[in-house]
Amino acid sequence: MTESELLSLISQGESDTLDFKLRVDSPKKIAITLSAFANSYGGTLLVGVKDNGKISGLKAPDEEVHVIDAAAQMYCDPKLTLSYKLIQIESKKVLIAELEKQPTIVKACNTEDKWRAYTRVHDENFMMNTVLLRALEPISAEDKELKLVDEHLNFLHVVNGTDTFGFNKARKLLKLNNKKTEVFLAQLLRWKVINYQIIKGKTVFFIDESFEFDDHYQ
Repeated sequence: MTESELLSLISQGESDTLDFKLRVDSPKKIAITLSAFANSYGGTLLVGVKDNGKISGLKAPDEEVHVIDAAAQMYCDPKLTLSYKLIQIESKKVLIAELEKQPTIVKACNTEDKWRAYTRVHDENFMMNTVLLRALEPISAEDKELKLVDEHLNFLHVVNGTDTFGFNKARKLLKLNNKKTEVFLAQLLRWKVINYQIIKGKTVFFIDESFEFDDHYQ
């Protein structure tokens, strides 16, 4: 990455795949961000950059690498491997740490010493609920194929007129227990029939815009 490319990246601001850090001093805190990147789209940490995008620089980049590696190896499960680059702009050094999206769910040991999986939404990290975790579980190729039955279609017919719906509303409509509701919603997520967003820390669901409802429900 060149100096101009780095400046261009910073100008985009923090996002699903980009996070600015003035310093990295807590392995457990940065492990949460690594888990979120790993479970979402992958991502890039720019260390030595303030939240507002102003470059502050680093005096000892090796110390930052040490903390990030400790987070990736000791406080992430499975362990993660990042790639690093150091770019100097004038007299200021910026550390670039890049992580690819992972094929399996990555949990982080948070500051409460609890192992949790996280996801990234815009510039924030959120703990994944059980529906999202189930949707990411490895399944057979056959189970990935769209197989809507009457139970799915009747449920979709009811929620089609609403902007979003939560887990509790889905459970009441389906008249199922928590576990079966989780499995049901996870299926629809994997099939891309529904999608989700996190609003004020809560996960809500909605019918995916790519799903042609009328093609399936007559």
